[in-house]
Amino acid sequence: MLNVEEKFMPRIKVALAPMAGVTDSAFRLMNKLGGADLVYSEMAHVNAISHNSEKVLAMLKASPYEFPYVVQLFGKDPKYFAQAAKIISERGTPVMRYKPFGKGQIEFIERLLGQLTVYGLRFTAFYSRFLNFQNKSKTGNRELGTRNWKLGTKYCIPSGLDINLGCPARKVFGHGGGAALWKDLKNVRAILE
Repeated sequence: MLNVEEKFMPRIKVALAPMAGVTDSAFRLMNKLGGADLVYSEMAHVNAISHNSEKVLAMLKASPYEFPYVVQLFGKDPKYFAQAAKIISERGTPVMRYKPFGKGQIEFIERLLGQLTVYGLRFTAFYSRFLNFQNKSKTGNRELGTRNWKLGTKYCIPSGLDINLGCPARKVFGHGGGAALWKDLKNVRAILE
């Protein structure tokens, strides 16, 4: 028997992990076209979001084609986690606009997929999702699941927020974030609350 969340949430089979300096909007979109069910942003520092850092907010740009999309937060101060969560869940992240591919770009993708098929790789599902994306971007249809996008929208509300409690990278760990948070479980509890 399914609980309420399972009835209304899609079953996630493949999720693209958040990777600093890698999981930007274009990379997430390619992974969605490749079959990922869920994609994450790069890690975003809660202090920077709380201070409305344009650089960090620009890093979180998302297109409606990427959903479900989760923003990953890191830091160590519960006050800044609360502020960042409020900003992201109420205002959202900037919207990334994609234009339809041109004829030459589509021909390039078709040639590339044709060459890969010669080597035994089949990309029919990818190509089908790509054509769907292309048609939606041509018509301005931003409807994905229950989200209806208006052309003038400047911000989008992500599907969820993720708190990074495991990053061992020196510059994250050294500042008390990521895996370093486990040294102070009271602080972890305060962040989660």
